[in-house]
This record gives sequence, C-alpha cells and structure tokens, in this order.
Amino acid sequence: MPVCSSCQRTGDADTFARLPQLKAPTLVLGGHYDGSCPPDITRALAGQIPGARYELMESGHGDWYFDPAVWDMIIGFLLKSD
Repeated sequence: MPVCSSCQRTGDADTFARLPQLKAPTLVLGGHYDGSCPPDITRALAGQIPGARYELMESGHGDWYFDPAVWDMIIGFLLKSD
C-alpha cells in the first residue's frame, strides 16, 4: 500500500492492516485535487474501516477547511454519531 508523501516520515508505523479493528463511526475526507494524499489513498483508507463514510471534496489538500458546507457535513456526521 503506497503512503501519501506527507506521511512517509512515519517510518515503520504502518497501521493500515489494523484499520479494520476500528469500531467508532468514522468519516474520511479526501480532496479530489490533493497531491499529498490523493483520492485513491484516502478511498483505500476508508475501505479498510468497517462502516466508514468516505467523502471526496472538490478541493486540494485541506482547501475544504474554508468551505462552510463541508463543516456542516462534518458537524452533522458527529451529531449523528453520538
């Protein structure tokens, strides 16, 4: 499994195989134009987590921080996860 360039410095801390053990409701966000952690990586990450919700934003790496609609979606997810 390739890792995103911003994560390559984590050394041997590869926890990808352990992701199926997660039990908490999980929202994974990806950016369509993210060169640091491209959609195929974030989609694979979400695919490893049982019941994870995957959302692909029309943004680059973190641009969605400034999109109020994305924050509404995140807050809605968190409220439903209670």
